[in-house]
Amino acid sequence: MTATAASVLAFSCGGGSHGEDWSDAGADVAAPDAGRRPVGNTGDAGPRDPEYDDDGWLRLDVDPDYECPNYTPTRADQMPPGIEWEPCPEHVLAVYPSCRRMKTDGAFNARLNGFRVAGRTGLVDPDGKVLLAFVRASGKVIHYLVGEADGSIRHAVHHDGAAPCRLEVARLARGRALYQFYRHDEDEDGRWRGYRWGAIGGALDEPAVVLESLVDEYRRYSAGPDVFLDGNAFRAWAPNAPVLGSLGERVHSVDPGIFVGEALFFGPNTGSDTHRVRIHQPGSGVRDFLWYGDDIASAAANFGTDGKDMVWIEAFGRTHVGDSWSAIDLVTAPYTTDPGKIDKRRLRSMEMVGLSPFVVGCGHAAPSSLYGSGHTITRLGDGRFTLFEDVRGADGGAGMAFTKTLAITCDEVFAEMIGIGGFDFSVVRIQLEDFGLGRALDGGR
Repeated sequence: MTATAASVLAFSCGGGSHGEDWSDAGADVAAPDAGRRPVGNTGDAGPRDPEYDDDGWLRLDVDPDYECPNYTPTRADQMPPGIEWEPCPEHVLAVYPSCRRMKTDGAFNARLNGFRVAGRTGLVDPDGKVLLAFVRASGKVIHYLVGEADGSIRHAVHHDGAAPCRLEVARLARGRALYQFYRHDEDEDGRWRGYRWGAIGGALDEPAVVLESLVDEYRRYSAGPDVFLDGNAFRAWAPNAPVLGSLGERVHSVDPGIFVGEALFFGPNTGSDTHRVRIHQPGSGVRDFLWYGDDIASAAANFGTDGKDMVWIEAFGRTHVGDSWSAIDLVTAPYTTDPGKIDKRRLRSMEMVGLSPFVVGCGHAAPSSLYGSGHTITRLGDGRFTLFEDVRGADGGAGMAFTKTLAITCDEVFAEMIGIGGFDFSVVRIQLEDFGLGRALDGGR
């Protein structure tokens, strides 16, 4: 028996085909073989179907030239167990009394510096459900999962973590998940020689497919509800789909890009010394959204939005590229796609321009990356904020520090924490009221 991702039983159904206006671009398309190679697999029960592993998961080969397979479940009953939560350690509860962390099976994976579970991103869907993209280690197997915070796993890929192959935790869009795959080679002296890039993903509640086999150039991917962005090219959610449109020759690879419906907000990798935010929409192409022309003394960066509020950093007052900024402000505005209708409002001063977009949710915002110190969660209505505090360990032992904001709802913050001085990651959820939000800097106007 031979199978492809197009012929296996899906968990649920979609429909349509792609077109120039993208209205049908996100629908099911018959999947070609996508370069899969047969793999021998035998066990006590005798020969198995060569396209499946011992658990019946379908093999996905992103790289046709290297033995580095990934696998995806083809039936709902093959999905890993859903997310469960337990109280955080006592020294964390002393600071954040409502804190709960994601349960694990207790097995470290030494190949990835030793961890049980690690979070990467999140999404609050239109129904208010929180989706989390995370990695769960179980012995040598690494599961890359998307699951409801209070429900079941909705998408899954597993990979054994063997060098030089890697998956990156999913980028999420409404009803979609995309995992970036890459391989780096070594020269005779053991030095990294380069990268090859590809992508796995598809609709939630369906088996993953190979969206793009490895290519010999740098690629970053962003997930949208109807299309995904491959470098600077828009493609339908189907294996090796044709290009539907482009951001233009000068935009080489967008990371990160934020989709809100058909609109894509991004900071282009153009090699320019100016910082700006641009927008692409079908029919109108690429336009400047937040930009100060070619003035290196002003910048707009770290843009984030939940489709209701927009949040970004504005910086001013440097003389040369690489100089420090004399003023950095946190700014917000109601959501719009029209640059002429941005009704911005300064919230407060900031101490740094980060490298990651803001996570925005229910009138609050926080940087997606929390590495380092001084990061805050801010209430957009009045600019009041509080710090993400590192937690000291009990009796002088190792503490915990925040590393990522995953999602913000009207009640909770979902985040990743890491053991100080170690690699023991945790995915946590904390009630907003635990943060206090009692401080205002320079008036919070």
